[in-house]
Amino acid sequence: MSKFRINFGDLKIGDTAKKHIQSALDRNWVSESINVAEFEQKFAAKFGYKHAIATSSGTDADLCACASLYDFGAKRGDEIILPAACFVSCANTILAAGFTPVFVDIDIKTLDMSPCHIAGLVQRDQGHLNLSVAPDHGAHRNILWTSPPDNCY
Repeated sequence: MSKFRINFGDLKIGDTAKKHIQSALDRNWVSESINVAEFEQKFAAKFGYKHAIATSSGTDADLCACASLYDFGAKRGDEIILPAACFVSCANTILAAGFTPVFVDIDIKTLDMSPCHIAGLVQRDQGHLNLSVAPDHGAHRNILWTSPPDNCY
């Protein structure tokens, strides 16, 4: 019997990151340090944003992203579509932000959410909004599409 394993990546820390980590450890100041402020400023500038917020984890970043959707018209209980094969914190942050997670099957060849499966879920009617999210945890490629592929029909 063969086992199918989905690898969600491995940890690689480069020399620059090691230097910054050691600097923080030497100062005994790991959070909210000069490194964090500098990172936020450089990240915002690189991508043309006024502000950027560093978070302590991908889970916190997901929660911030979900919570920010209220500024764009989302309502409590709106659905967010996510892949069935993802880290549990993705669904937990959707719930914590007041939304409803909707799981969609993945394409076994790409390990991404299948656009064909998403096509049947995305809708906007009667004031109800489906928001589509494609989290990327190292094993997945984000899917970017404006309409479902022709072969979905």
